[in-house]
Amino acid sequence: MQINKILFNETFDESNGINSILGYQERVIKAIVKKDDENTRQVIKDYFIKKYPKENLRFDFMDEETVDKIIMFGIAEYQERQRLRGVLNER
Repeated sequence: MQINKILFNETFDESNGINSILGYQERVIKAIVKKDDENTRQVIKDYFIKKYPKENLRFDFMDEETVDKIIMFGIAEYQERQRLRGVLNER
């Protein structure tokens, strides 16, 4: 099994918003795995379901290609804002 990147982001929503009205907390597990690597996805799900048996779990899997596109879009957006800020400062 070859995985280039795998990241876990475990968060709780403890705000007084909709989730507390519904009476549950949701743990979000985000992982970057290869697009066709169902085995790794299932191992991650099994691990967290055993680790947190009484919590609502949501899994957010992304492939590296999608993550790279998001990063490139973010860089382009940042560069555009910097360019516009430079034009506005010249005026």
